[in-house]
Amino acid sequence: MFSKYKPTWMIDAIYKITPAQLKKLGIKAVLTDLDNTLIAWNNPDGTEELKTWLLEMKNAGITVLVVSNNKDSRIKRVVEKFDLDYVARALKPTARGFK
Repeated sequence: MFSKYKPTWMIDAIYKITPAQLKKLGIKAVLTDLDNTLIAWNNPDGTEELKTWLLEMKNAGITVLVVSNNKDSRIKRVVEKFDLDYVARALKPTARGFK
């Protein structure tokens, strides 16, 4: 089923994506998972690197939206600190969370 989905790019860490790269491609938003993408599963406070990256995205007018399979209370507790919108229980990889 998933063999038809192949990434256009692969990166080591989300922090390597810059606002300039996204703007050059006409991208206005980043949809991302939370655990082990933005933060380590056991570090709900995030890192300074995360805080800097989110600020750079915000200053560039690029929306960051967390799309997670985790429960609402877990996601909300983390994203509130960063003023991010989110979709919990998204049932990825189905399209439900993206609608």
